[in-house]
Amino acid sequence: MLAAGLVLGGIAAAAAVRWLSGLLFAVEAWDSVTLGVVVAVFVVAAIGASILPAVKASRIDPLITLRCE
Repeated sequence: MLAAGLVLGGIAAAAAVRWLSGLLFAVEAWDSVTLGVVVAVFVVAAIGASILPAVKASRIDPLITLRCE
């Protein structure tokens, strides 16, 4: 899901560059450093949001979970 979101976000950003380039002053429309930092922040946030529930789920005994259902 992260990869799909990054791809769709990249496509949306590419489509919005022409519109936003008229609003930007003293900044390039394709600022690679900013784009890289934003992608890195989203990747770290997605991994952080995924790892905590995965660690909690790994501590539960599967047999007890199946008996409850």
